Amino acid sequence: MDVASAQLEAQVARLWEEYESLPDEDQARYVEARLPDPSLRSSLTAAAKRALDVVAALGGLAVALPLAPFVILAIRLDSKGPAFFSQVRIGRNGRRFVIYKLRTLSSDSPAYTVTPTREEDYRLTRVGRTLRRLGLDELPQLWNVLRGEMSLVGPRPEMPFLVDTYSPLQRLRLRVKPGITGMWQISPYRNEPIHHHVEYDLHYLLHPSLLLDLRIALRTFGVLSRTKPGRG
Repeated sequence: MDVASAQLEAQVARLWEEYESLPDEDQARYVEARLPDPSLRSSLTAAAKRALDVVAALGGLAVALPLAPFVILAIRLDSKGPAFFSQVRIGRNGRRFVIYKLRTLSSDSPAYTVTPTREEDYRLTRVGRTLRRLGLDELPQLWNVLRGEMSLVGPRPEMPFLVDTYSPLQRLRLRVKPGITGMWQISPYRNEPIHHHVEYDLHYLLHPSLLLDLRIALRTFGVLSRTKPGRG
């Protein structure tokens, strides 16, 4: 772990220690009171973030589209079922939207169940394992980014049945637009349930910046080059 990563982990750990020492009913209020106040600066940051999302999504789709027919063919030849997978997720402020992915699981897998995080999961197809290892299964979500339902970086959106179990503290992660990648994906706990380590998303909420987004994006590529990042 490099120095910057170690510092980030230390900051997240301190945040966890601060709110974990409080009674459950006070934890959400403690974090909420520390959220940045809306300001002109934050509005400009949000506008710049949206502009970068659109430019990056358009660029990513331009690169991916020529390869799409070959990937789709590989998925269809490898296993029965459609090449694409869609699912309802919960976005900013609890708004439901349909997320898109390249299908990596067998077509008879339940639509709403805990997402596999390990390559040994029997539900994964052969092509699906490769797509997940390379992070290519998430590329269709660039369409979600263009539609304004997601951002490139942000808390990972979860399925409704999981959000229904959220504590007030966990529900704070719904304050911002969900992302294709985020703090959890680059954390040491990326192969564990997202909402079990909400401290990473809370840190993201408390320190919004384009620089942090860039650091997360770059570290995501680093994680992909070494191992499969956590998914949701």
